[in-house]
Amino acid sequence: MPLKPNHPHYIAQSILARRDHSVFELKTKMEKRGIPAHEIKEIINKLKKLKLLDDKKFAQKYTQQIIQIKPVGPRLIKQKLRQKKINDHFIQAALDTFLTEDLEKELAQKAARKWQQLHPQKKSDRIRLTRFLTSRGFSYSTVKTVTRELTNTA
Repeated sequence: MPLKPNHPHYIAQSILARRDHSVFELKTKMEKRGIPAHEIKEIINKLKKLKLLDDKKFAQKYTQQIIQIKPVGPRLIKQKLRQKKINDHFIQAALDTFLTEDLEKELAQKAARKWQQLHPQKKSDRIRLTRFLTSRGFSYSTVKTVTRELTNTA
């Protein structure tokens, strides 16, 4: 017998059908729809057993997708995943898998070049470029290296 659109299991599956979610995100969305906490817990456990809800896989997919979409560093990715209540162990595993030091440097260079194109009058302003790259979540060592390379100063 098919589930009705107002059934909690149907609601959970329709939420997950749109995109992957962390356990916290799904729980929050279901709470907003007025589903009782005991039903949410039961549904989440069932979805975990069916491997339809997995924070470790979510962290990996999210990390991979965000790197492909926008040049950002590990600190920003870590912050975004923490907002989604992902375990630090899963976050670190995802970063170790998908964000090598070379890739971080490459992404920082890409972000810096884009910033320089958008701000040609400030192209050689190391302080502003450093602030921009830091806000994008790149490590200090990467920011320092890229900033020196692109502003041609030692």
